[in-house]
Amino acid sequence: MSEAARRLIPKPSEFVVEGRRFVQYGMSPVKMASLRAEARKSAKGTKKNPIIKDGKEYVYGPDGRLFILEHLNRLDVARKRLSADTALTKEKMERLREYESKPVEPDDECPELSDNLISDILERAKAQKKAIG
Repeated sequence: MSEAARRLIPKPSEFVVEGRRFVQYGMSPVKMASLRAEARKSAKGTKKNPIIKDGKEYVYGPDGRLFILEHLNRLDVARKRLSADTALTKEKMERLREYESKPVEPDDECPELSDNLISDILERAKAQKKAIG
């Protein structure tokens, strides 16, 4: 957000009523949204200014196609865990079920691993897990 828009938006005041916390900016939400929209300088369909449709954010890929912008916590992904609010779509679930039913077959791109190579990979994974925490 630009410095001019930051100065236009007033400081929020917090107050509590019946145990519930509220934040009030002293201006209408429509006015605040218009100030934020004016502050956006990037082109529509980028990470800074995504296209929002049906509550989902979309961005243009390098080939010009629209993609859903997903927000993942990097620490959770590094630990191979997704946050609870990350939901799989029907297409992703169908694709996972499709791959689950296929047998694993080594080929030229992914040959079968030897026992020594597997143990080496496991040792590296243990060291990496220990380093992360």
